[in-house]
Amino acid sequence: HDMLPVSTPSRIVSPELHADGRVTFRVHAPSADAVAVVLEDASPDGMSQTQDGIWVHTTGPLAPDLYTYHYMIDGQIAFDRNNPDGAPIVTGGRHSFVMVPAADAQPWERQEVPAGSMRRHEYASERFGETRDVWVYTPPGYDDAVGHKLPVLVLLHGVMGDARSWSTIGRVDVI
Repeated sequence: HDMLPVSTPSRIVSPELHADGRVTFRVHAPSADAVAVVLEDASPDGMSQTQDGIWVHTTGPLAPDLYTYHYMIDGQIAFDRNNPDGAPIVTGGRHSFVMVPAADAQPWERQEVPAGSMRRHEYASERFGETRDVWVYTPPGYDDAVGHKLPVLVLLHGVMGDARSWSTIGRVDVI
């Protein structure tokens, strides 16, 4: 499905995290009749329009986690152009996401520990008749371990994701 781009004035802050775990979403859609935010796979939460054409919704307190979301603007899916955090969707557009932090560091949050690297590789897909890409995470010290057997974990993205999904939303390079 196609996702609408949403033009927005630069002064909009979205998403805005609050200390109690609430999140405020804002989107500029002055000519829209109905706007909602859809967090993860939950039911849409209706937004209220302000005088300057900005629609706003604040959630209740959310548990610490990494959440994907999008807007529904007059029945059309739109991503949050105010939020640089997101991941492409293979059919076009992108998911936006917001991380609600915990008091203590969580596995999906970047920490001061040794990190490996993500490397992009291409391969010819006979099944799809095109060149595809795959991202490979190698742990710290991997290059020094050449010639030694190492365990392998293969992660496949969902139907709407692409090869980058596990490094963007899945944060495999951090976890």
